[in-house]
Amino acid sequence: MNLSVVIPTRNRPSYFARAMSYYAQFNEIQLIVCDSSEQPFTAEIPKQVSYHHFPKASFVEKIQSILPSLAKDYVVLSADDDFLLEHALIEAISFLSDNPTYTSVQGNYIAYYNLGKTLYYLPLYTQRIGKSIDFETPLERIASYWGSGIQLFYSVCQKEAFCQVFQTADTSIRSLNLLEYHIGLTALLLGKNKYLPVFYSVRELISNSAGTNIGLDVLVSDPNQAVQYEAFIAGVSTLFSVVQPMEKDHEGIVRQQISHYLSSENAKDFYRVRDRNRRIKRLIPSALRQLIYHAWLSFNRKKNAQNNLRISSMYPGFPFGNPLEESRLKRIEGYILKQK
Repeated sequence: MNLSVVIPTRNRPSYFARAMSYYAQFNEIQLIVCDSSEQPFTAEIPKQVSYHHFPKASFVEKIQSILPSLAKDYVVLSADDDFLLEHALIEAISFLSDNPTYTSVQGNYIAYYNLGKTLYYLPLYTQRIGKSIDFETPLERIASYWGSGIQLFYSVCQKEAFCQVFQTADTSIRSLNLLEYHIGLTALLLGKNKYLPVFYSVRELISNSAGTNIGLDVLVSDPNQAVQYEAFIAGVSTLFSVVQPMEKDHEGIVRQQISHYLSSENAKDFYRVRDRNRRIKRLIPSALRQLIYHAWLSFNRKKNAQNNLRISSMYPGFPFGNPLEESRLKRIEGYILKQK
């Protein structure tokens, strides 16, 4: 497969080992691991894995460090707790090869909660299903990005676009949300995005697994976030001026788009729910929240299984009720349940 799979990881050796074991079976991929743990991974690493240890490096720093090592024409990031499906990656590469105006492709996600010996599955990011951003101009594409629910963080990308996306990211950017916005906007400045109706990825739902997570509303207004926020604006605006030089005041356009999004009802509703959920979390201890949620999942198991089948019947590319896709999910389940 003409693909480099890049796995960023930090202080999660069991997840890292599981991801290596899973991806090592893929046909002819380049597998690169960027580990920012304080101590290097000491267990056996498969021969086909290129392991790079960058102690305490930021996400941007460690990805930038491995860019010269990319040897394939297409690249995808995979979180150490994700499982990207091989057939979906092949389909994504085929689409990008046949459609050079597109620089990124993704598909349908499902999530799972690990309840011990049992896994509970549900469709993830359902608001994104089928949404592609395929306008002809960079300005139209980034304007349509805000509020779309689409994130391009773990999309399959053309290598040149992937390198440009991270080369324009400032190392001062530490917020995961801000990095997601940078990746989404810069990738769309470089080309179109396609959402394929294909079973693409399985993701574990773990509280706070992604690291620093600050909302855009805070990033815009908090003086303590000004350095990374201004670096984000500068990086996006600079690339915008390169790909669409006839536009004027590229920085002003980006700032105006952000302001318009944050003042929209969709954004206000999103942040209102977020703030309410945070207040609830502060009142209920984490362990108790987990017990309540697991009990709720078990109680509603039958109802939610029916909902999974309903969504699968509405949208192609989900595994529920599809024997071939269910067999693929079953193989992934084997990796999940044997993790130590």
